[in-house]
Amino acid sequence: MDEYKVELIYIITKNKLQYFGDINIQNSANLTQELLQKHIEFKKGDIYNSRLLDKTYENLYNFGIYKTIIVEPNFNSNSDFIPVNIKLEEGFFKENSFGFGYDTDKKFRFKAQHKNENFLGDLKQFTVGTKVNSEGYELYNNIFDPYFIKDNISLNNDISYENMDYTSYSQKKIEDRLTFSKEIFTLPNSVGFLAEHSTIKSDLKEYKSGTYLLNSLFYEIKLDRRDDSLNPKDGYFLSFYIEDGSKFIGSEYDYLKTVSDLKYIKTFDNLTASFKTKIGTLDRDLPIFKHFFAGGAYSNRGYAYEKVGVKDSDDNPYGGLSMIDSSLEFEYNIYKNIGIVTFFDSTMLSLESNNFNDKFYNSFGFGARYYTPIGPFRVDFGFPKDDGGFVFHIGIGQVF
Repeated sequence: MDEYKVELIYIITKNKLQYFGDINIQNSANLTQELLQKHIEFKKGDIYNSRLLDKTYENLYNFGIYKTIIVEPNFNSNSDFIPVNIKLEEGFFKENSFGFGYDTDKKFRFKAQHKNENFLGDLKQFTVGTKVNSEGYELYNNIFDPYFIKDNISLNNDISYENMDYTSYSQKKIEDRLTFSKEIFTLPNSVGFLAEHSTIKSDLKEYKSGTYLLNSLFYEIKLDRRDDSLNPKDGYFLSFYIEDGSKFIGSEYDYLKTVSDLKYIKTFDNLTASFKTKIGTLDRDLPIFKHFFAGGAYSNRGYAYEKVGVKDSDDNPYGGLSMIDSSLEFEYNIYKNIGIVTFFDSTMLSLESNNFNDKFYNSFGFGARYYTPIGPFRVDFGFPKDDGGFVFHIGIGQVF
């Protein structure tokens, strides 16, 4: 067989710079030229750098609406200015999805959703769907505008209706959460308005059934340094949330609610250590649906769903106005996607505001993990330290 050869000849002129020339954009999607140009990392006259082409491609790919993206410099010109052709062909940006699941907290679950990734153009998103489980159902709608004010303040509006049975009450609630978000020093900051109109049927004699309207302003900041959102193995997560209800904006009650979250994960070879804690408080007693509850597959695993804390004679929990809910877990990877775990969970629930020195409900246990593309399939056996017996949990999704 004859030998095939290719000769490459490079002609290099020392110290001669080249620059980006004209930028030609062909775009079939409903996006303004201004929005596209904000995500192109170079402009005409900048010194040519191939890394800026790669970054531009990445920016456009992250839009999630294109099936074809071509960012191509034209080197055929003898000029020092290199033209760049950008071709963008829109793909499918509407999707219908359905899901089924099961966990020991809510039993069988079903979800149906329609999502439009470019609603009315410029990457606005429109989502509508329903969630159904053994305790009731929820209807929800979300509108998200990532560039509501220029390119650095987003708008998110969540409207939902739920008809749900909880451990100590049943609820029919209409909720509207309007959120404005902006990154400050790479940290997501959110402020907004929350309206909750809830009709409650209480199983607790101390808390009346009735209809309540709570309006509040809220603020939240997050710091997420985990290596993966679905199956983190290293990193940490911090968040702080404050909610201020006020009669001045139409609420039936003045109140202040705060919630702080901490998660930390560290992997050593085949061993992963994970810790999380949630600290919450209300400054006054409120209708039962605003209480903190704990217990279940994502909380204290030595107890059934929402069963931690003081209960009435019919075993209905009161929840709490102050809470510390913590978990420490060690997981050992025994084979590929399979791991075994041991854990210690501890929860304090107090019916007093700003009281973090009440009884702690402790439990320990063991379990197994099988990792899937949508998160780990979990099986846990939890043993409450004081009550005896055990509680069995299964579910899909990361606890940490």
